Amino acid sequence: MPNSLLLSGFLVCLLVSTGAAAEIYKSVDEDGNVTFSDQPSAGAEQIEKKEIPTVSSEKPVQEFNSDDGGNGNDDNGKNGSQNGFQGYDSIDIVSPEGGGAIRSNSGSLSVNINVQPALQQGHTIVLYMDGSEARRGRSSAFQFANVDRGEHTLTAAIETDAGEELARSDNVTFTLLRRSLLHPDSQSPGTPQAPKPDGPTPTNPPSGQPSGQNPVNPGFDGPTPTNPPKPSPSS
Repeated sequence: MPNSLLLSGFLVCLLVSTGAAAEIYKSVDEDGNVTFSDQPSAGAEQIEKKEIPTVSSEKPVQEFNSDDGGNGNDDNGKNGSQNGFQGYDSIDIVSPEGGGAIRSNSGSLSVNINVQPALQQGHTIVLYMDGSEARRGRSSAFQFANVDRGEHTLTAAIETDAGEELARSDNVTFTLLRRSLLHPDSQSPGTPQAPKPDGPTPTNPPSGQPSGQNPVNPGFDGPTPTNPPKPSPSS
């Protein structure tokens, strides 16, 4: 009997939840067995149906920023991605200083670059000297050797792996000073040389006088290697 009631109750719930029948009827036979049906019968009692509460589930709508076209990049393709990067504020050559002069007889040169914010993954610093690409890499410092003497111009830029330029610095012009092979005794062309003295020097005293490198030695009467006798004029 309990099993029959349990099964009947399950059928009632199923019929109500699925809406399989417009009406449901309950009848009890002589032995007390309960039967549910969607067909009316003699002595059957109509069961009142109750609406089952439901909760609507709306799919969330994903919003995109109209400024970046919904692809996670800003207008200039500067990888405005999940890390919030929206482009570079500045890129500057901090050394050498613009308008300055560098003394390096070997032609060595150090270039240091400041990038704000920090260089992003997949981006490269490209350094140009006198209009031609001279160095590239992720480092903000570059070293040069044997740079020609004279005036030079430096410019730094940031590029993506695809070659798109994202930022560029102002030009920096400087002068490299190094000893010229044509003027080995001068610091730079046009610099006047100190006049050589015409008179005697400590290492080349007048005839018969001791030199600074060969003081008078009373025990030695003859000439010394650094103060030899002067040739006598021919008669």
